Amino acid sequence: MAQKVDGMSERMLTSPTQADFQSLAARVALLEAEKNRTDGAKGVFAAVMRSPMAAWAAAIIAAIWGAFKGGLLK
Repeated sequence: MAQKVDGMSERMLTSPTQADFQSLAARVALLEAEKNRTDGAKGVFAAVMRSPMAAWAAAIIAAIWGAFKGGLLK
């Protein structure tokens, strides 16, 4: 019986409290807000880069820039 009481009291002492749940909820809200901000910032750039024409233009510009940096074009 004493072991049972000890186990129950230990579980009660280590169980999450209402303050723990509130702090976790606040943290999740902050993380979700940050994710929404970064998704919004990346959304426009990602939408442009999904376009095949934009991807080809970016590849051509990168190739020309690399050729200039590499010394192939002067």
